[in-house]
Amino acid sequence: MFTLKPKMPKSLKMWSAIILIITLAGLYIMYFNPLTHKELGANKIAKVNSGKNDPASKENPSPVSSIDQNQLTPTKGAAATPSFDYRTIKFPKPYNGREAIDALKKAGITDQVAAANRMKSGELEKLFEEDHSLWIDRMGNLYYACAGLAEPENASVADLTETLTTSLMYPAAETFKLHSRPGAARVILLDFTGHTTTGTSWNITYGKPTIVTPPYDIDSKPAAFSEQELSNIQTIWKIVSEDYAPFDVDITTEESEYGNSYKGKWVRILIGGSCWDWAGVLAGGIGYYNTFGDEIDNQVFVFPAQLSNGRPKYVADCASHECGHSVGLDHAGTIINNTNAKYFPGQGSWAPIMGNSYVKDISQWSRGEYNFSNNTDDQLAIMTAPNKTINRELNMTYLPYMQDDHGNTIQTATELNVVDNSFNTFGIIEQSSDFDVFKFVMAGNSPITINVRPTLNYP
Repeated sequence: MFTLKPKMPKSLKMWSAIILIITLAGLYIMYFNPLTHKELGANKIAKVNSGKNDPASKENPSPVSSIDQNQLTPTKGAAATPSFDYRTIKFPKPYNGREAIDALKKAGITDQVAAANRMKSGELEKLFEEDHSLWIDRMGNLYYACAGLAEPENASVADLTETLTTSLMYPAAETFKLHSRPGAARVILLDFTGHTTTGTSWNITYGKPTIVTPPYDIDSKPAAFSEQELSNIQTIWKIVSEDYAPFDVDITTEESEYGNSYKGKWVRILIGGSCWDWAGVLAGGIGYYNTFGDEIDNQVFVFPAQLSNGRPKYVADCASHECGHSVGLDHAGTIINNTNAKYFPGQGSWAPIMGNSYVKDISQWSRGEYNFSNNTDDQLAIMTAPNKTINRELNMTYLPYMQDDHGNTIQTATELNVVDNSFNTFGIIEQSSDFDVFKFVMAGNSPITINVRPTLNYP
């Protein structure tokens, strides 16, 4: 936000042209589109676990025990080896670590699984050895169960600058109608209202015909959302929206038939319950790898019970992190004295999203530009690379960048509209190479004051 307050004598009639060039390197100034204004028609917003299913579930509503494995077509996010069937059960249970490596070798599919996830077999084995959060499911799909994001139930949050408030940023009735960018090319749905998952790889791997995610609940009163819970949900939405601001993606809390109009271009983040409800492993969140837009496995899970009872900053950071796995990102950690730590907690006020950023005010996508990094992958390049296969469509991009909103040179600068000697504007740094350049014309020749402000909710 830019605010101009010139100090000039009223009698001064000389006009001068001022060209202002503002370079915002690495700073996201978030713009949230207007909310979709729809009345819910009720004074009390109820928590409803409606039993709604993923779009794939409508096509494959049968419980796990009756699923015909040969009818499920391989549609993983990364380019798969054609002869490798990701829907046929190969293992009696999921594996991690050395057990995963041995299971893959015994089945003779290490190379296929690695190639499907754009790795060499040695790279995949190294990941399993170093990061026990990485698992392989019963069909050979990779997923992360992020133990390093789970907080002890009575953990101290003294280091967190977040102050909980019941003050709503938006009207209560808008809480489940929030959109960061309506009409965008991709959608990330934050689902707080409860959901029943059927007919997915999760169901097969964990032997559960249905996986029920309860509504987001911090007061043990699941019948309705309290004002505190609504405030938390709005805050979570805003933080996640900021994390994904450079991309052409709509972060929304509004349930819709995305399986039709956005087939292959969306992911559902289920926020509710505990990892012990069904996953059986300690995790703040859990999500398949390289499955953004998958017809069947397009969901990741975030467990508020393991996130300081649903603390907004923790839930938001975990949601962004798990969605990061769905677009092919690995953990950002450190290696010191040959010891790998997979969840770098950051330094100063900064931390990588794919580490553990809970107690840092600033979180960003990373390429390992910090001391002792063990992962120098360019995460922005991975997320935006136009070489993914999503539901048999080639050369797809998980998350395309937004079109540049302001010119990068004096010649292409955005001219600001000055009213009563003041102006306000906004901008987003879409890419690391982006510059936002502005110009304005004012009367007089006197000092000006310019205030530059990032988003208020954890840039």
